[in-house]
Amino acid sequence: MRVVHIAEKIAPFWPDSAGARTSAELPVAQQGVEDELIVVGAAPVTAVKDFNSTQQFARRLEPLMVPDGAGTYEVVVLESTLMGTGIRLFLLVIPPGRGVDGFAAAALALLGTLPDAPELLHLHGDTGLDADAMRVQLDGPAVVQSVYLPSGSAALATSLKYADEVITPCGDLGGDSESGSPVARALEDHPLLRVVRHGIDLRHWDPSADRALATGYDTQSPAGKAECKKALQVQAGLAPRGDVPIIAVWSDGGADSGLGLVAEHLEEILALDVQLVVLRPASGGVDDALAALSGEQIWQVDAGVGASLRRVLAGCDVVLLPDRTATLGRRSMIAARYGLVPVARWVNAHRDRLVEYDSKSNTGGSFLFDDPEDVELLVALGRMRRIYGDSEVWAGMVRANGAVDMSWSRTAAQLHEIYQKALAK
Repeated sequence: MRVVHIAEKIAPFWPDSAGARTSAELPVAQQGVEDELIVVGAAPVTAVKDFNSTQQFARRLEPLMVPDGAGTYEVVVLESTLMGTGIRLFLLVIPPGRGVDGFAAAALALLGTLPDAPELLHLHGDTGLDADAMRVQLDGPAVVQSVYLPSGSAALATSLKYADEVITPCGDLGGDSESGSPVARALEDHPLLRVVRHGIDLRHWDPSADRALATGYDTQSPAGKAECKKALQVQAGLAPRGDVPIIAVWSDGGADSGLGLVAEHLEEILALDVQLVVLRPASGGVDDALAALSGEQIWQVDAGVGASLRRVLAGCDVVLLPDRTATLGRRSMIAARYGLVPVARWVNAHRDRLVEYDSKSNTGGSFLFDDPEDVELLVALGRMRRIYGDSEVWAGMVRANGAVDMSWSRTAAQLHEIYQKALAK
């Protein structure tokens, strides 16, 4: 079928957005499953300058004249292919001040210029578009709406009401109708809401072929990880000890960050005889917590998304995911790919991905906590520290976590079935 993905943000033009990476990686995985794929997104205004200086896009199209009340406004359209594939990518450079409504109007105008009408539209998050209006204007395509948070515009709430299928990567996303958000009310007991877990790009997150690492390895044969750990300890100025676990503290920052919790219990955590690498979040808002997270057993480094992050993951043994919210679960998958055992807050994104370690059956590969008083964090870390001393059990956990299917191919197959159901309605 002919599928058009519409997302305001598309990687790599918005590198700090997990949603942007999803909108780029998923269509690539759908090649060979769907007949034709097109992706439409917004480009930063700087993209026009980049285009003029580097010609990184295949071509700059005639500008769109987008209706606006009694007049029109101009939108620059850049065309390329997505991530080196044959998937057509259209980037709309929305004038400042137009926001999501401006993107919605421009996306509709662009779709009206395509020679072949789309059979199905897959809307990602809050695009400003709603399913009902799009059917009227585009001659009745099926509409699938992805939703990531129980908040957004009135257009998203309307789209949730009229979409043929509604999907989320987040288990138990059900909205809080008392919050007053129209999206939350639309999600409350939504009859069509399906959970479709996302994947990660296994080619990008592959320690066996990663030339940025001290040596390659994989989770089934992780011997090379010890060399990566030594290299990280040298880089970070940490004591060169192979007998203590290095914990990567990975947080989004912001109001729901768990970094304050880690800082509050820092003395007790360090007393477990561990080393910490704190990945500083790009979003900020946690300066006080970061200031408290310092000492001989601690190193801070910007999280980033490139080789520096991968070297940190390759050198660490444990990933601590303390945030109170997490939508996509990407971090637990990436960490598992690099052989880290999660200590994670029990939030929606982890509910069917992470399994608590059970010493009686020797199953599970994570240590989970979810306590209003936050006491369980120290309990989970204490359990992790004891199990780390048993190298055979620990290696089994690493292998089990790494063997889980984290590919986008699984997601693409699930979505194809959902698309078929949407078309049949």
